[in-house]
Amino acid sequence: MEQNNKRTHRSLSPSQASQFMQIDEDYFEKRARTEEPSAVEHLEAASTLANLSSHGIGSLERSIKAHIGYLDDGDINMIEPGSTNSSRKGKKRGKYNPPSDEDIRRAILDKARGKSISKAASSNNIKNSTLRSRMAKKAETGSLARRKPGPKKKVHDITEAMHRNLCRYVDDNSIASHEQIYLHFQNEFKDANIPKDVLRKYVQQNFRITLRSHQILFKQPEVDENTQSHDACMHYLFEKGVNSKECVFIGEIVFDIDSTRTYGDQKKRNTRLNKAITEGSKVLHQIYKVCEDLEDDDVKKFLRKVIEKMGEDGLTGWNIIFDDAPIETRIMLTRIADADGYDIFFLPSCESPLNPANVFFNEVKMQYGVA
Repeated sequence: MEQNNKRTHRSLSPSQASQFMQIDEDYFEKRARTEEPSAVEHLEAASTLANLSSHGIGSLERSIKAHIGYLDDGDINMIEPGSTNSSRKGKKRGKYNPPSDEDIRRAILDKARGKSISKAASSNNIKNSTLRSRMAKKAETGSLARRKPGPKKKVHDITEAMHRNLCRYVDDNSIASHEQIYLHFQNEFKDANIPKDVLRKYVQQNFRITLRSHQILFKQPEVDENTQSHDACMHYLFEKGVNSKECVFIGEIVFDIDSTRTYGDQKKRNTRLNKAITEGSKVLHQIYKVCEDLEDDDVKKFLRKVIEKMGEDGLTGWNIIFDDAPIETRIMLTRIADADGYDIFFLPSCESPLNPANVFFNEVKMQYGVA
């Protein structure tokens, strides 16, 4: 029989079985009264093993040992009723203790002295991957200090009841804004304690909000005095054959507004206009219209700047729209523009203060029905 790397099993001889039975029976009786039922099973199995010692019990012995969990190394592996093989139980994991900075420092020194990473790590009880990452961190930051984990991010759950409530509200209020949805949610679920930014992100990801301006598509905006005044100016341009889509208002050039873009949202237009005003401080004159107190040289420089900007934007052949100006100024500007191939139009005087950019935007609203 081969003995190398194999464990042999021997059956008990009759004499050994007799010696096994010489154990004090009183001891087993006392244990049987106080111990769990499993101890009684051990006693019965041992008695059965001794009674059958005179017969061929080698295989029986092994089956009994396997039943009670009696291992060859002398340990008892208790198998609880209803459980499966205990060897399949999950391994208990201990708490990970990261190496100290001093251990890392010694390992790095060992590596610098010629040791391999694996030897330097094993000699200081450090994992290879840990040593590599800490060495990379040291090279990047120059420090051995580990970054402490931050607090766990609090998870705010939107329940199914909350979602259904929002669905019903959005269905009943198709033009509700995000702010109205947030206010409704806070009124309905006061105890939820869900931050507004979390709710905002959830609503934007799960609900498509219809803008109010889309609800009045192809409808004329409400008429007021300013609108009527602006419309009168635009009708004047139409009579002159001016295409409002291919004209540049001086207010746009001064404030560097993209004249080829349609702003359908009031908020976006205001944001872009504010940015344009900031950029406009770099332009030659920060003005909305040509005023009477400007010198002729200033007006000429300003118009040259307008024409140069239009050429850069590829707006050759477009019309230039000015506010009303004195007759002498009109003649001078028209002569300069004609020399460069541009037509200039002057808006008639309006009853209310007129911003050429506003005229342009109102015309876009009229054409596309965007309020």
